[in-house]
Amino acid sequence: MFAPPDATTRSWRAPWASLVAGAHGVFYGTTADGGTYGAGTVFALQRPATAGGAWKTSLLYNFGAPGDGVTPYGSLVIDAHGELYGTTWEGGAYDYGTVFQLRQPATPGGAWTETVLYTFTGQSDGANPWGLSMSAKGDLYGATVDAFGGYAGTIYELAPTAGAGGAWTHSVLHAFTGGTDGCYPFFAPVAAEDGTVYGTTYGTVIIIEYFGVYGDGTVFKLEQSAAGGWQKTVLHNFASAPWGPDSPLLIRDGAIYGTAGDRISLQGGQVFELQPPVAGDIPPDGDWSIRVLHQFDTGVVPYGTIAMDANGVIFGTTGGVETVSPLVGTAYRLEP
Repeated sequence: MFAPPDATTRSWRAPWASLVAGAHGVFYGTTADGGTYGAGTVFALQRPATAGGAWKTSLLYNFGAPGDGVTPYGSLVIDAHGELYGTTWEGGAYDYGTVFQLRQPATPGGAWTETVLYTFTGQSDGANPWGLSMSAKGDLYGATVDAFGGYAGTIYELAPTAGAGGAWTHSVLHAFTGGTDGCYPFFAPVAAEDGTVYGTTYGTVIIIEYFGVYGDGTVFKLEQSAAGGWQKTVLHNFASAPWGPDSPLLIRDGAIYGTAGDRISLQGGQVFELQPPVAGDIPPDGDWSIRVLHQFDTGVVPYGTIAMDANGVIFGTTGGVETVSPLVGTAYRLEP
C-alpha cells in the first residue's frame, strides 16, 4: 500500500498524541507520519540515568506494511504487563483504521511484535478511530469519528477472550445519528469503576457545509441496561461558545473534568467540571451541574489530554494562532 519514502520523509514526524508512562522511567508515544513507510511510528523515550543527561529515543514500530494500520493519531494505553494498545486512523483490511497491540520483546533489545486486534469496515462498526482507554479489568474503549449508512461515529468496546493470545470481541455500544444525541466523538470514552462509560461528542447536528458539523457538543454516559444493551444519556449540552469538547474526559471522585473550545473561530476555551446530581433531585437522575474552572482568552484553545495530581491540581496545554494571540501554545496548571 505504501512505498518507502525518500530520505527526507524517513524521520519521525507529527507526534499528535500525548505520551503514556511505563515502568522504569520510559514514556511511549506515536507519530502520525514518518518512519520506514511514511505511515507513522511508535517510539519510546528513556529517562536519563543521571541529572542533566540526554534522553534516549528508540523506534519500536513502523506502520504501513501491507494490511497494517496507517497514521496513528491517538494516544497509547499500557496494561499491567507493559503491552501497548492504540489505534490507526486509516489502513487495515478495509483502509478505515485499526486497533493494534504491541507486545514487548522476549529478550532485551529484541523487536516488538504488533498484532491487529480489529480492523474497521467503515459500515455500522464505524471508521477512523482516534485513541483508546482501558478499564480496570482490561477492556478497551474507543470512538470512531465516522461511518457509512447514516451514522456519525460510534462508541465501541473490545474485550479479550479467555486465555493468552485469544481473539478480542468487538461490540458497538452506541452509533450516533447526528441528531440530538450528538455526532463525531473525537476522543476515546473512559470507563468508571462501576462500568459506566463517559464520553464526548464534538457536535450535535450534521450539516454538509464548510466544516461538516454544527453544534456545541455534548458530554454523555453509557450504562448497561438490565435487559441487555447500553443506554445513552446526555449529561450536558454546550449551548454557547466555546463550542466542542477538546479533550478526553478525566473522572475523579465521581466528578468529570474536561476542556472545551472553538477551534474554528478561536473564541477562547474553558476548563470545566461536571458534578452529578445530588440526592433529592427531581427527577432522581437530575441534571449534572457544570462549573467553569477557568476561561481562556480569545485565540487560546485548550486542546488535548489533561491530568490531575493527588492534590486536585490540573495540568494541560493550549494552542492558538499567532495572528490572534501573542502566545501560540502554553502549558498551564490550575490549582483549587
